[in-house]
Amino acid sequence: MAITSNTHLPNFDDLVKQSSCTKSPDNNLLDGSGTVFNLRLVNQANITYFKLYDAFSPTYGTTGPDFQVAIAADTTMTVQCRQGITFSSACSAAAARQGGTGATGNDNPGGLAYTIFGGE
Repeated sequence: MAITSNTHLPNFDDLVKQSSCTKSPDNNLLDGSGTVFNLRLVNQANITYFKLYDAFSPTYGTTGPDFQVAIAADTTMTVQCRQGITFSSACSAAAARQGGTGATGNDNPGGLAYTIFGGE
């Protein structure tokens, strides 16, 4: 797992890149509250659900996602949110082969990369 983050630079909003997302949530991606305006998802494996949580540290298998999108195998997808998806406490992300809360042991997607562009 390799997360690259440029957070709150002058004249630049939040840009977060993750090269290998799993069901273990990546916590507090926007450094507190914020809004997601664009997602780029690259799925190199089987069907996967990308999940965003309005929580600093969600528990996979217990915490339900506040936003999720299914991505077909071997697909690149861009999700543009004109109004934005606002997170009041923190924005955390995870990916799994199962939608919703998901809690089985074989949920890891295999090869999902994401880029999040957000702001305040």
